[in-house]
Amino acid sequence: MTELEYIENYFLNKLSHDDKQAFEERCESDRTFAEAVSFYILARERVHEALIDQKKNQFLTQYQELSRKNTGSETRRRTWFYYAGAAAACILLAIAFLTFFQTASPQQLADAYIDENLTVLSTTMGGETDSLALGVGAFNKKDFKTAEVIFRSLGQNEALAPETTKYLGITYLVTGQYTQAIEQFNKLISFTNLYANPGKFYLAITLMKRGKDGDKAEAKKLLNDVETQKLPGYKEASIWMKDL
Repeated sequence: MTELEYIENYFLNKLSHDDKQAFEERCESDRTFAEAVSFYILARERVHEALIDQKKNQFLTQYQELSRKNTGSETRRRTWFYYAGAAAACILLAIAFLTFFQTASPQQLADAYIDENLTVLSTTMGGETDSLALGVGAFNKKDFKTAEVIFRSLGQNEALAPETTKYLGITYLVTGQYTQAIEQFNKLISFTNLYANPGKFYLAITLMKRGKDGDKAEAKKLLNDVETQKLPGYKEASIWMKDL
């Protein structure tokens, strides 16, 4: 099996459990191999984008043809969208009304924050962050396994270590791997030279989400530190502590 076939088989889920583990460990220890994995992902991404562009052009042609045949139905479509939008708005208002008067649990607070702030990541493109952006792109497409591999492979790069640690922790948090997320956020906290370190806040969210014995009390301590030290998330922390 060539190296390319080996990498491809990993992403096609054709490797055994032990081989998958060996693959991921090699990404962390073998920089040359990690770069080969990043190149494979980049190449696959470019092919995927080319296919998407092709499909878009095909769809546009078909849509234009359909529009010419159905110009008389425009008023009916607008009326349908109007009533559908109004119905959706009413449902959202009803949900908001009901939840406003309920005290949210720690898990609900964590879920709301994750849904609003951690389902889409952002980073800058260019230079040595190209591979990091690939990981972010995979995460945003909910290809969490690929994102995990990329972030883990970049962990040996000292310049990117804080960012990859944060993103890897978020990946584990979103996918429910709380023990691994806690490990990464504790590691993030250890980067004491960061201007604004969200490690304690993300660790608190993870504990709130996990909900084991002692997690709530530990989360409250962390949130108190976040608020007192004006760390990232201090505004949310000051509100959440009233419900913990």
